[in-house]
Amino acid sequence: MKIKKSQNILPISEFRQNSTVILEEARRMGHPVTLTKRGRAIAVVEDVRAYQERLQRLELAEKVAHGLRAAEEGDFIDHEEAISHRGDPNDLHSRRVDGYRGGPT
Repeated sequence: MKIKKSQNILPISEFRQNSTVILEEARRMGHPVTLTKRGRAIAVVEDVRAYQERLQRLELAEKVAHGLRAAEEGDFIDHEEAISHRGDPNDLHSRRVDGYRGGPT
């Protein structure tokens, strides 16, 4: 049984009958397979590497969003101060640049 990218939605009953093949296809394709019961999505099966990569991308996106929000609020330090504190990143928290009024450039 082959799962095509455009057909990555399967009934749970089909997964029960062919789970080994479906898991291998999901791993090979690198795309999640949505399992349904009575036409409604109930679970997603995904290769663990693809899942871990997705989590890493999400974590990075959350950090970038946090940094952008902090910059918009003026919660950042200038380059010279960052260089002077290279050895102790904890020493950099909650410092603001005086007079900053704008968002990220």
